[in-house]
Amino acid sequence: KEDVSVLKEDVSVLKEDVSVLKEDVSVLKEDVSVLKEDVSTLKTDVAALKVDVTGLKTDVATLKVDVAGLKTDGGVPKGLVFEARLQVAGLPQMVREFELRRTRIVKLAEDNRVSEDFNSAVWEAEDEGTISEPEYNRLTVTDMIVRARMRGDPESVAYVVAEASYSLDEEDLEKVALSADVVRKIFPEAKVFSALYGVNISDDLLIAASSKGIKVFIEVVD
Repeated sequence: KEDVSVLKEDVSVLKEDVSVLKEDVSVLKEDVSVLKEDVSTLKTDVAALKVDVTGLKTDVATLKVDVAGLKTDGGVPKGLVFEARLQVAGLPQMVREFELRRTRIVKLAEDNRVSEDFNSAVWEAEDEGTISEPEYNRLTVTDMIVRARMRGDPESVAYVVAEASYSLDEEDLEKVALSADVVRKIFPEAKVFSALYGVNISDDLLIAASSKGIKVFIEVVD
């Protein structure tokens, strides 16, 4: 009887152990399930991270292109915004040099009162064949065109045609020469000045500009 009693106790303990084991297995299954969810979430996060990295690489590549586009010779930013510098610092020099009065910047294809007469004359010249379409297009991209009067002659009409670049080159010279020629065709009675404005220019280009009657204005940069 004692042996049977001991056996029953052992069986009871065994059942308790089995019950505990089952609980442990159940907990383990839950842990495995949570682990699977964590792994699935991790895979999703990794996939999202790969997409973000790809997007970042694209953004960096775009940024490199943008930075390259913002630079000229020697890595100097075009954002000395030379067209703005041309109007702010260059135009006053041109007014003194060419002895101008009542200067007004005119812009082709821009709807404003200052440019109205200029636009009308240019459009009429193209319609009548006085200037070609390429010549019209050249005026649309000219950095600055100024209408003025000559000092001491209130009835006169004068124009300044200018191109600006940090480092002036042969292309700038050709562009301003062409723009000035087009303005002369449209306004044969006007005095037309052509000018270049920049920081760097070669001696050869200075000579070439002088030979074509193009005045060069140099900005000194510290």
